[in-house]
Amino acid sequence: MTHALPAGGQLRGVLIALAGTAAWATTAIIMRTLMQGLNIAPLTLAVWRDVTVVLILFLVLRATAPHVLHIRQTDLPFLLLHGGVSLAAMNALWALSLGYNGATLSTVLIYLAPGVSALGGWAFLHEPITRWKIAAVVLGLAGVVLIVGVSTQGFRLTPTGIVIGLTSAVGFAAFSLTGKVAARRFQSTRTGLFYGFVFATLALILLALAMRSPAVQFDKRLVLGLLVLAVPTLLGYGLFSAALRYLPASVATLIASLEPALTAIMAVTLLGEQLAPVQWAGSGLIVAGVMLVQRASNGPARDSSQASVAANEAPG
Repeated sequence: MTHALPAGGQLRGVLIALAGTAAWATTAIIMRTLMQGLNIAPLTLAVWRDVTVVLILFLVLRATAPHVLHIRQTDLPFLLLHGGVSLAAMNALWALSLGYNGATLSTVLIYLAPGVSALGGWAFLHEPITRWKIAAVVLGLAGVVLIVGVSTQGFRLTPTGIVIGLTSAVGFAAFSLTGKVAARRFQSTRTGLFYGFVFATLALILLALAMRSPAVQFDKRLVLGLLVLAVPTLLGYGLFSAALRYLPASVATLIASLEPALTAIMAVTLLGEQLAPVQWAGSGLIVAGVMLVQRASNGPARDSSQASVAANEAPG
């Protein structure tokens, strides 16, 4: 039996996604600080971040909700796609983009994902593409156009940096789409979150070994940094995954597009990075696109109500 998601559920999803975005915004700052302060290679940091998250999640879930750890053998192929491909690609490319482009620009580039996610949601999850989504995506793209090619202090976008940043957006969109499936497939979003990170960690370890990413010397500062980094990582991914129970993947990703503005403010304040006026204007366009999210969430009222039902139906 299917039913439309009530307006209260949509609002709950928006608020959860906003809270997750606020948590996510701090991860770029913490990761960039660790890379600079402790001289850690981006891919190496991505591996140890995911290892830390998996250990914390396992201990917490084992103690509080062990049933969440139970999966079926038939779930393994999907979890391999969700974690070993989508999440691993997102995490690896995101870390590499931080190393090449800095916290602010890498965060902005990854938020080309709403456009990719909207198309993927339409093609694979039967989510409607409304005029509000199109407008939000266009504003986001215009914002990125203003930002790409303009330098920040100490960071000039190179062809390699642009390719990595844009590819990280594809990884984020893929994670959003498989995360939507996980939210429908498992009774608890924590199941998809935990095993997503398990498979992502395994994939990143293999990738780091293949690319001979430099090892790291452990000390108290690194351990503390990884523990601090794990907190917003878990909150960000956990809340975003929970929001996918209430919102289409494209809408949740559009809400998360607020992260560049939040990260930019923190990067300027804490890391000394600077944005040119045209880049602030580009960030403003991205924020303006996010302001259309509630319209996108509600859809064009009557004529697409059945499509909205299909996009938000729960399994079973």
